[in-house]
Amino acid sequence: MPQKNACRPRTTKRYSAKKPKNARRETEEMAHSCPNCGTYNSEGTNFCQGCGTRLAPPAQAPAAKRFCPNCGAEVAAGYRFCSSCGTNVG
Repeated sequence: MPQKNACRPRTTKRYSAKKPKNARRETEEMAHSCPNCGTYNSEGTNFCQGCGTRLAPPAQAPAAKRFCPNCGAEVAAGYRFCSSCGTNVG
């Protein structure tokens, strides 16, 4: 009689790192968690609902670069005149 499991080659399973199903939610919660107590706070909250710690405001994107319409030189933020040609850039 033949054996049922005789000399069957073993297969190796490859395991890959599984990402959690709620990876986006976990990342979002970390971004809105209080650095003091870890309580989740909804977006736009200025103070922690758990301990009252002031929460940091969201990071702002850097201001777009401005260029002189007359000569094309870059104009620093807050300047009203081009430093290269003197044109009023507003």
